[in-house]
Amino acid sequence: MSFEDFANFLKHPLTNEALNKVKMTFEDEAPKRGGDEASLVLKATFDEDRNAVRSFQMRPLGEERVDVYDVSGSNSDTEQSERVKRFFETLELDLMGTKLRYRNMRVLANGVALDLNVLVEKFPPPVIDF
Repeated sequence: MSFEDFANFLKHPLTNEALNKVKMTFEDEAPKRGGDEASLVLKATFDEDRNAVRSFQMRPLGEERVDVYDVSGSNSDTEQSERVKRFFETLELDLMGTKLRYRNMRVLANGVALDLNVLVEKFPPPVIDF
């Protein structure tokens, strides 16, 4: 998906439960590639301070793991970095019986390739609007 599509994915109502758990919201601005080309830079705000937009560099590490650094200030090992990390590592979307869970991703020149684990507990109804 393009970087804009990925930004829309992060703000989709299906991610609300996961965002509420970590008490944060991703900004509308589309993420972009980091300087090393294997990482993604994205912005978020946290419930305790909605006025402070923080930037994070995220690097996929493989099976259901990511590395996240706060690049907004001098402290790269912040609680907010851990919350962004926890968001991705525990992200599970329930599509009415079909569950999608973050597995891995690759940062491409023009977007993000997202790998998901799929568990079908039941099939969704034939007519559905996500």
